[in-house]
Amino acid sequence: MFSSEVLELLEDFRVARVLLPIRDGGDSSLECVVRVTAPSCLEARFLPEQLPSDLEEGGSCRLICEAGMSVLSIQARIDAVVDGQLLNLRIEGGSSHGDPRHHFRVDARVSLKYWAVDEDEPAVANQTDVNLSSGGVRFITDASFELGEVLSIALVLPGAVPKTVKGTGRVVGVWRKEGQGQEVVLKFIRIAADHLDRLTEFCLGVKFRQMCSRAEFLGSILKPRLPGSDQE
Repeated sequence: MFSSEVLELLEDFRVARVLLPIRDGGDSSLECVVRVTAPSCLEARFLPEQLPSDLEEGGSCRLICEAGMSVLSIQARIDAVVDGQLLNLRIEGGSSHGDPRHHFRVDARVSLKYWAVDEDEPAVANQTDVNLSSGGVRFITDASFELGEVLSIALVLPGAVPKTVKGTGRVVGVWRKEGQGQEVVLKFIRIAADHLDRLTEFCLGVKFRQMCSRAEFLGSILKPRLPGSDQE
């Protein structure tokens, strides 16, 4: 489970991403705020009408949040739904990763090229939606790759001054996406220090903007409601 030090960090509300089960067997991904209410219990608060109407009460859910210098992945079970905006959760398991600067992932649209290490770099790049961290990149492609395959990769990161990041990655995940091709996960195995710095700086910038947005989200959920304000 988690150390007492990590649980203490969760005594204050934290913004989290939660994957909730719904009755047809699917899931719903939402943002919420969470805090520990007992050593093995959490409460998760949502905006009004944010929770899905077909939520599977008693089902298992997964939360991701940051606490201090750790990224927490929490497996929990839904014990109760309160007033349509609050879930009482029972922690069933989880894991903690180290410095989030190296583990958090951000979504971005980048100029992307990839090619076999024994081939020449393509002349043309494609604008591609990726999920990115300083450890690797996830993207969808029409090309076919195998687990363990090693690729050269080049990304142009958006910004006032676009920056290029090049490296070598190993395919560590491949999933067929219906009607979309393959979803591929590359783990960087070689990347120059200055290129890694560019990538980390970019991810931190995106993360900072997300944190500002999450602070507003946290305030919108926790701000006190004046008596009769819901009747205006």
